[in-house]
Amino acid sequence: MGISDLQKLVMELYEKKDVEALIKLLKHKDSSIRWESVEALRRIGSKRAVESLIQSLKDENSDVRKSTALALWEIKREIEPLQFFLLKKLMINKRDKNG
Repeated sequence: MGISDLQKLVMELYEKKDVEALIKLLKHKDSSIRWESVEALRRIGSKRAVESLIQSLKDENSDVRKSTALALWEIKREIEPLQFFLLKKLMINKRDKNG
């Protein structure tokens, strides 16, 4: 399956609101597929994705991490300030380690 086929798959999963399948794609080897999956989960807004998205804050790709932070913010607007602070700190630490 080529990248464009995978991007089409992400769009189809988004249209079906298949949160579980999109969560699985958060671990795909290609960062663009991970990013597209985060964006799809953000647009769906499912709280079922929160735990997996938190793990994506550790992604090696900075665009994936940024998109993930936005997704978490939009999905969990009621997140406690301390929890959000810790998520932000985790992202900064990961960025500092990756340069």
